[in-house]
Amino acid sequence: MEKSKMTWEEYKNFKEDGDTSYNEFDKCHNNGNDILSDIRELLEMAQNYNVNESAIDCLDAALEEMQKFCNNMMDCKCNHFEAYKKRLGTIVEV
Repeated sequence: MEKSKMTWEEYKNFKEDGDTSYNEFDKCHNNGNDILSDIRELLEMAQNYNVNESAIDCLDAALEEMQKFCNNMMDCKCNHFEAYKKRLGTIVEV
């Protein structure tokens, strides 16, 4: 199979000598998405129960930062995968 044609699922588990797999990208991104869901739920509850504005502002800021983190993880994953495909387009056994 050509490395440049690997899917993310194939690529993240592919290892060469000394390499590690990239499952950490998915794990970290999925954890971030779980946290995002929790923060959204907390924010909605805080707004529904008229929690003070300061607490809502903090949750809003946390939501924004967590969204940046998740976007960064996705960008990192995509950029790394694309760079890898460009650099190593040779046929290998997977």
